Parts: sequence; structure tokens; C-alpha cells
Amino acid sequence: MVSFVTVAAIMCLLVAVMPAQTVLAAPTVLLSPASGAVGTMVTLTGTNFESYKGDSLSIFFNGVAIITSPVTVPDSGRLETSFEIPGNTAPGQVMLSVIGPLGSTLATTTFMVEAAEIWTNIGNGIVGTEVTIMARGFYVNKMVAFYYQHSDVTTLLGTAAASATGECSLDFVVPPGFAGPHLITAKNDVETGNVAITTFEVVPAVTIFPAQGTVDDIISVKGSGFAAGEEVTVYLKSAPVALINTDASGNFEGVFKVPAMSNDSYAMRIEDRSRNRVLMQFDIVAGTRLDNTSGPVGAEVIATGNGFTGGNTLSVFYDDVELGTAVVEETGTFTFTFEIPVSAGGQHKITFNDGADTVVMAFTVETAPPPVPTLRLPEIGTEVKSPISFTWVEVEDPSAPVSYVVQVANDIEFADVVLEKTGIMAAEYTPAGNERLRSSKEETAYYWRVKAVDAASNEGGWSAVGSFRVVPSFAMPSWAIYVLIGLGVVAIGLLVFQLWRRRRNRYWD
Repeated sequence: MVSFVTVAAIMCLLVAVMPAQTVLAAPTVLLSPASGAVGTMVTLTGTNFESYKGDSLSIFFNGVAIITSPVTVPDSGRLETSFEIPGNTAPGQVMLSVIGPLGSTLATTTFMVEAAEIWTNIGNGIVGTEVTIMARGFYVNKMVAFYYQHSDVTTLLGTAAASATGECSLDFVVPPGFAGPHLITAKNDVETGNVAITTFEVVPAVTIFPAQGTVDDIISVKGSGFAAGEEVTVYLKSAPVALINTDASGNFEGVFKVPAMSNDSYAMRIEDRSRNRVLMQFDIVAGTRLDNTSGPVGAEVIATGNGFTGGNTLSVFYDDVELGTAVVEETGTFTFTFEIPVSAGGQHKITFNDGADTVVMAFTVETAPPPVPTLRLPEIGTEVKSPISFTWVEVEDPSAPVSYVVQVANDIEFADVVLEKTGIMAAEYTPAGNERLRSSKEETAYYWRVKAVDAASNEGGWSAVGSFRVVPSFAMPSWAIYVLIGLGVVAIGLLVFQLWRRRRNRYWD
């Protein structure tokens, strides 16, 4: 028998004389990128395929051969190919397999298909809020449509193109709608079918104008984001002051009258029957009313106020001029009557101050110019003696009294004004002293015009232009001059006759 030692020795000799064989590494594949949305272009790189040089290998993604399969292994043993993630691929980890010529699996790897997803930068807000929708996992380079659902109505918010990584965003303004969550849907076209849903909650909002008021003021209230078709109650310090119904979109508009309450800040609650509510503050302050807020100088105005401090002395100012004072009643009310003083047309401040509260009102003085005067004397083209009296037709204006401006010039264009008089309070004017006009040459004349200015400093237009000549006050009428000339001729004739008689008498003597 062959001993165990002999067999062992033989085996050692066989091992020593057998040639050594190289052990090859197992084939591997990598995907770049390793995750992405459907439509993503992926590059496959395979290594250690030297044993399959020249062989055609099949590549399957999610059990379906990719468009470039099969792939022939080059001499380098390195595989390289690209393919697009199919649009019907479900989200999650998806297997990629490389299959050899005999059907065996040579290498595998996975690709993470991202799910379509959308979200908003804020989860809730009032109607009119600007919101941004972010999206990812959508078909690469395809358009994504975004929809907003309000009740049974779906509205297209807009579209955006998904990037090379399947991402995009869209800005929108929350449309009118009732309170509560509203669906926002994003999807690719029907062919790709990527869909994602999120919600945005509309919360109620209220605006009031003005933001504060005095007793008996009418306050405007507008609301949005309340329940549709419900009654909304406006509470001021737990007391209802208005009942308003919402429309089908949860909007409403209404008013309330500030009740008789002392000056203070009060809690305001606006609530519908579904318990959608808005909490606010409303201030009741001292206030004043004018029975009219515009008119002429001299207009009578009655001011009434409430919310002031009883017993205090109230000072009333027109711009910076004090009009008078009044004592505030214990109820916080007052009445003060005054006339609008002489002041320029336009807006003026009327201030009421009792030492504790100040209220400023506005009064607008009329700005209409007074009528244009009509000239009377001197009449056009007449000769007048100095002193000259200018007269015209008096004009009427609501902002009385009316004053006048007279101009006299050497030319009809009034480039050379020789006399200008302002502040004339009657419809006539006679220049005195150094204002008197000198006698004009026979071939020259003076020109004059008038305009009116009311108590609000509104200036009317210039009148038509009149003309006249000034003659010396001692000048005789022309007929008298002719008589004197005639008498002079007779006197000269008599004188000549007397001289002739004297000569004749001397001759005969």
C-alpha cells in the first residue's frame, strides 16, 4: 500500500510544477448621476470587462433594455454608454443590470428616481399674499403647469420649465377665496404624467378705514378669506356694531358707525359663524366736524366736536391766527361758530386744542377769479382836465370785499406805465398830488385799464383798454377862441383907422 506520506509528497511535487493563473476582478458599473428625475440623461461606466472583449452585453433598466443596448465590449474592457430615465419610471430605487452572452448577470447597480414634489415658501396667508411654489422630480426640460383649486373651480396659475435636474419654481398671488386649505397641483403634460400636490391655507384678513375715528364717524370695513356665504359680525369691545354677509369667495364690504364711547383703544373682533376671526385694535379719539369745508372769505362755519376733556378751554386757530375760545362741555362736546377771515385761496388749517387733545381740520377757500370790470369814465378818445376821475362798474364776488388795481400808460401795450394804484376799495379813483397826470401833447394820449382782486387774493383779468387826452384846466372852448380872434382883428382895424385919420389931419393942417 502507498503510504500517506508518499501521497503527500507527490501532491507537493504537482503543486510545485503547475503554472500560476491570474485572478481577474469582478465587473462593476457606475451611474452618473446616481439619482434624478425622469428624463435625466445618465452616463453608465463599466470596468473590469476584459474577459468579455468583443462580446455583446445587454443592459436592462427596471427590467427593460435601454435604448443603446446591446453594447459591445471594446479591447480596453471598459464600457461607456448613456441613456435617459424613462418617463414612466416609478419613483424609488431602480435596478440596472448588465447581462452576459450566456444570460448571466455580470454587474448591477441602482438609480434613485426622485418623486415629483412641490411645496410653498409659506404655508398660509391672506388673499393677495405673494407665494413661491418650489418643485422637483419633474420630467427634465419639460413644462410644468401649476393649478390652484378654489371650491369647484380650478385655475391655472402659470407654467415653468423643469431644469436639467427636474427642478423649477413659480410665483403667484393668492386669488380671492374662502378660508381654509386650497389644493395646489403641479403636473407635466399628459404624456409624462408627473403629478404633485400640496395645500395652501387661506386665512381671513380685514382692513378698516380710517384706522381710528371719533364718535358717529362712519368706518369702512373690508374682509377676505372668511367662510363663503356666511354672516360676519363686527364687535367693538364685545358689542356688535355691524352684521355683514360674505360672498361666494368669502369676501365682504360694509360700514359701521362709531358708538358713543369715551376716548380709548378698544379690542375689535371680526368673526363669521365658522369661527374664522380677525382680532384688531380700534382707537376712538377726539374729533371735530365742520358744517362746510370750502367756501369764500367771510363764509360762516359751525364747528362741533366730541371726545374732548370736559371743562377745558378750547382754542381755535385759523392757520396761525386765533379765532377765539370755547369751554368744552362736561360731555366732551363743544360748538364754535366763526367766519373765514381774509386769506388766500386754497387750503388752510383750522386747529382745535383743549390742552389735552388737538384736532386739525382743513378748509378750502375758493380760488375763482372775480369778474372783469367795465370802464365808465373817461370815455374812449375824450379830452379831460386834471384832476381826472376814473370810474368803472363795480363787480361782485363771494370773497368780499373786492379791491381794484388801476394802471395808466403812455402806450397801449402798457410797456411804459406812468401810474399804478392798488388796493382801491371803491369803483372810482382820482389821482392826487404827484399822481396827477400832465397835459398830453395834441398827438399823444394816455391809456388806462382796471382789474379786480377779491379778499382771497384771486385776481381777475384786465378790463378793456380806455384812452384819453389831458388838456390844461384854463383852456377856453374853441368858439371863445374864435370870438377873441375876431375881436382882435376888429381892434387892429380900428387902430389902423385911427392912425390913418391922424396922418390925414396933419396933412390938411
